[in-house]
Amino acid sequence: MPLRGVVSGDDVDFAVGEAIDRGSPDETIDRIMAAVHDPALRGAEFSVAYALVAVSELQLRFGRGPEAEATLRLGVSEDVRDELVVELRAHLAALLARAGRPEEAAREFARLEEQGRAGAQEHLVYGDALADTGDVEGALRGYQAGERLAREPALAAQLRKSADRARSSASEAAADRRPAGGVPSVLFWRRVDHTRAVAAWPTLKDDLGADWDEHRTLVERALARAAEPTYAVADFDSFAAHTRGLPPIGTTLSAYRRMSAVSGTWPPEGAATCWCGSGKKYKRCCRLRGIGAG
Repeated sequence: MPLRGVVSGDDVDFAVGEAIDRGSPDETIDRIMAAVHDPALRGAEFSVAYALVAVSELQLRFGRGPEAEATLRLGVSEDVRDELVVELRAHLAALLARAGRPEEAAREFARLEEQGRAGAQEHLVYGDALADTGDVEGALRGYQAGERLAREPALAAQLRKSADRARSSASEAAADRRPAGGVPSVLFWRRVDHTRAVAAWPTLKDDLGADWDEHRTLVERALARAAEPTYAVADFDSFAAHTRGLPPIGTTLSAYRRMSAVSGTWPPEGAATCWCGSGKKYKRCCRLRGIGAG
């Protein structure tokens, strides 16, 4: 039912939902904003900061972006704060990011950081907006910064999950940019590139093998299992650029493989030299690593 008289915290949630069901937000916005401006109209647990966020989200839902921005800027200009509500400037930065105004968004969030008010929740709100716009690198930086600031384990876990989703989305998008000639089934690292990779990111030993011999064994056996065995040759420098300075994980390797061109097919014919580049004949080199593999 419509809001009348004093507005409580519960009234705000109820009225927003009712306005959405009704398809008309004007009356609800007017009554909530009246309480924002007049303390006499504020009931139990009414939060000005929460009310402004609720009104801005309602305005956005009905396609009123400029009005939503004005609502948040009102709260920011008057330094409206509530320890239980995410800083309004973080919501403003998120709105600007989603509106295609990344530089303005970055400036607003930078001001929040300068004020020492950018906590874990603020990084989560802004990071989600960056992820929505495709700025995965920025989103991941935000999520990771937020996780370092998080005091509650549940919030830290939420930030980690958001970071994982952003990485997964980026990997899927990269996988769609398939190279001509198909996607190689296996990624092979030459000795020098393998050495640099596991030195730079020790956790990659689980995927690439602790040393080059183990790596070649893993590759040979993966090729033997593949329906259409082809391989790409990895390059440390291009892979490092692909990671954008972030710690690589399994999905990072998968996306890089899918973007790489096929370098060769398997197995080598006859007395051909081995695919690993050792210079030895295949049957005297990596073929032995695959014998007995399941």
